[in-house]
Amino acid sequence: MQNLNNPRWLFVINTLPITILLFLLFSQYNIIHSQLTIESIQQWKAYGGILICITLLHLLQAIVLISCKKSIPVYSAGISLFIYILYVYSYYSHIDTLIPSSIPRWMLNGEIIFYLGTFIMPTLIYSILLIVSYFTPPTKTHKLWKSFLGAFLIPIVLYLTALLIVPLWKNVDGDFAIHSVIILIIASTIIFLFFIIRGVYIITLRKSFFWKKNHLIWKIPITLILPVLGLLFNSGILMEQHSIKGIMGDFNSPWFYIITIVNSILLCLPNLTNRTYRYLLFVGRTITFSFTLYFFIVFLPFLPVSVIAIILIGVGFLLVTPLLLFVVHINELSNDYNFLLSQFTQRTIKISSFVAFLTIPMVVTLSFVKERQTLENVLEYLYTPNYTKEYHIDEASFQKTFNIIKTNRAGNNNSLMNSRIPYISTYFNWLVLDNLTLSKNKIDRINNIFLGKQPNKPRRHRNIQLNINHDVKITHSLVESKYDQKHHVWKSWIHLELTNQNKNTSLSEYATNIVLPNGSAINNYYLYIGEKKEMGILAEKRSAMWIYTQIVNEKRDPGILYYKTGNKVAFRVYPFSKDEVRHTGFELIHKEPVKIVMDNVEIHLGEEREQDSKIIETQDIAYIPSGQKSNLDKIQRQPYFHFLVDISKRNEDQKDAFIYRINKIMSKYPELSRASKITNVNSNLYSCNDYNDWKTFISKAESKGGFFLDRAIKSTLVKSYYKSDESYPIMVVVTDSLNHAVLDKDFSDLAITYPENKLFYLLKEDKILEPHSLITNPQKPCLQTSELSFYYPCLRYKCSNGRIAYLADDKSSSIVLKKDSISIDPKDIKEDDWISVMQIKGSWISQNLNPSQSNTEWLNLVKGSFISKTMTPVTSYMVVENEAQKAMLKKIQNQVLASNKSLDIGEEPQRMSEPSLWILSLLIGLILWIRQRIRIRKEPGKLK
Repeated sequence: MQNLNNPRWLFVINTLPITILLFLLFSQYNIIHSQLTIESIQQWKAYGGILICITLLHLLQAIVLISCKKSIPVYSAGISLFIYILYVYSYYSHIDTLIPSSIPRWMLNGEIIFYLGTFIMPTLIYSILLIVSYFTPPTKTHKLWKSFLGAFLIPIVLYLTALLIVPLWKNVDGDFAIHSVIILIIASTIIFLFFIIRGVYIITLRKSFFWKKNHLIWKIPITLILPVLGLLFNSGILMEQHSIKGIMGDFNSPWFYIITIVNSILLCLPNLTNRTYRYLLFVGRTITFSFTLYFFIVFLPFLPVSVIAIILIGVGFLLVTPLLLFVVHINELSNDYNFLLSQFTQRTIKISSFVAFLTIPMVVTLSFVKERQTLENVLEYLYTPNYTKEYHIDEASFQKTFNIIKTNRAGNNNSLMNSRIPYISTYFNWLVLDNLTLSKNKIDRINNIFLGKQPNKPRRHRNIQLNINHDVKITHSLVESKYDQKHHVWKSWIHLELTNQNKNTSLSEYATNIVLPNGSAINNYYLYIGEKKEMGILAEKRSAMWIYTQIVNEKRDPGILYYKTGNKVAFRVYPFSKDEVRHTGFELIHKEPVKIVMDNVEIHLGEEREQDSKIIETQDIAYIPSGQKSNLDKIQRQPYFHFLVDISKRNEDQKDAFIYRINKIMSKYPELSRASKITNVNSNLYSCNDYNDWKTFISKAESKGGFFLDRAIKSTLVKSYYKSDESYPIMVVVTDSLNHAVLDKDFSDLAITYPENKLFYLLKEDKILEPHSLITNPQKPCLQTSELSFYYPCLRYKCSNGRIAYLADDKSSSIVLKKDSISIDPKDIKEDDWISVMQIKGSWISQNLNPSQSNTEWLNLVKGSFISKTMTPVTSYMVVENEAQKAMLKKIQNQVLASNKSLDIGEEPQRMSEPSLWILSLLIGLILWIRQRIRIRKEPGKLK
């Protein structure tokens, strides 16, 4: 410990953590400052300025001492300890002004109010260590019993003070009483830590024969017994009350116990003078020192309440175990280092120690990198697949990764006792999940696909789940359509008056769906909040939806427009009180006259113009207006059956029955069966290459996982589209029920692939084909009003580049892709340009056909949307009511745009970043509660 007075330690102990703290505080202030009062802003600046000054003084001190080749004086440690304790106490005494309760919790950067204590704690402990080192010089003999007696008496004295003296202070001024109690607790804790650290340090200094021969008497309890007891206590094994399980984090992995034992063995081995032995021992101890240091950092926030914990629950001494272990470990490494200096060069020792120290962190990092790669492969297979590629997922490997993800999943803290591993989970979420997460819906979906486990109860997505009712209606609408001569396009505003006709007093939400015709898009939005007209912000879709949910939870004013599937747009406004009238509106850009239907209200936009009803082609797309479809060739392509057979784990005994059903339906429809195809479906897809042996193909298939029907239908549609011949598939799903199928949403995004038949069929046990819609509610059967028909006409269009496209024979306009794959360059996108809007639309359709492109092209779509100021399926128009919400939206959006698009922001506002911080929260809560009691006592007429 004599080396601790090297001023270079100040860079690591003080400058680095305080710089991180200042960055966190500054980023938080930038978000919430618009919602703070003048008093709060002044306090932010005051405390920030003071912290900067203190940090700069420490930095200057370190530089001066290094240049003068001097050590840190002990009085400097005492002054630093006093100043920082005073600063922390003052800061938390005014925390309710710095971060008012009016600031929504989801706007806070983790638990920012507790970060100050966490990042300043290293400086406090370092100061205590320096003071201990100064008052315990190794050249003198020190009484060991005095230190341990002092540490033992502190909790007793504090307990007796609380029991006997505090009740006598009833008539003492409230401010004086509370400040005295807090100062007493702080002083007691510091003195306790001083004595306990000094006691262990004295033991390590003992060089007498007794202490050398019997070093295991004190080393084994500190390095093995107490750490293992702490792990067992935290796991709940030592306590009957399981409610405290994992109170400090999830340390149940066998590796924590294994490394603890190995670390103890290395620290307890004798320090022999053999050169090779001592070098290997030093390397081993340096490897496990990162483990000791980790627990030392994790338990730093607990040290201020170690004395109180000893009094209250009797096992508080376990809180100081990592500190004691840290002191022993540092001392052993120091002894090894001093010995090896005479045997090796200083360069060799430093390089060896550096590599050894990074061993465990590097193993953890490499493990996480592997988990990330496994996760990316699975997410690609599930959400951004290449439909022409065969995937071979190592399900056993992924299951391991999946379990780790569920454990470390951000936002999974349901209480103070949680399952996350302090700091390691944060590192995991950063490296593997890009600080995002997998939502509960996706976890349930993955369980269903790979394990065949359905959620116990169908989970409604929490996102935007409100008190929706049908009493909020459109009571008036106004249309303003203007033709833009410059861009040859219509721009139409739809102004709406919405009235809540619900007679109860609960807040309600207006929610409806709008189907936009092809060739139209939303390019502006507004919502009146009170008397102020707030214009919509165009933002990345997932970010906007997450922010919307958080705002609604606070019962504030948001409004949002976003694409669901296909051309279906969700429109939501919140909140509506009883009989409230609100005004909102959005603007459409469209080439032709269009009709919008909202809540059974027909709204007509634009007028017919002959010059705008022509087919338009660009290099990538063709736009066919509805009026031009009558001029296209109407043809009849040949349909054929494509059977999607359920061979999931739950249907292992149904293969013969499925074969029998297929055989019967083939006999009934021989023309559709001549060129039929068979695909076995579980968590993966397996196509039958030998049609003559299709029965064996089904009967010999391995039944496993879930029924990934969503993937099977999409793959079938896309492959049929790219085949582009005079035939099309009639998809027949062979299973007992669609209730267990993985079928998340409809297939409107792939409407370009099925111009004829918008149905697929369920082959039921009675050999009857039950129709289901590809457009709406695929799991629910369609009402069958007539005999089944599989022959539908379509329209054939030949592009200027010779490509043949097949269009639906209806009265709506169509967009045709002239290439297999289309991407956009944001540089080519222009504002208020309808062609740019159609290029973006074509790129979106292309990504649905080629999801593997979306990880790169998705960003171009978002950028193109921002440039054109037009809402797309990857963006959303949103109205928020204040600058703080806008700042938070921007922050979340930047995070999302830098991550894997298949990950989620989360379903709950983030809770405490590290489980140890709940101790600080209790302390701060106690201070605030006592301050409140003092105010009540001082107010006239209040009971004292």
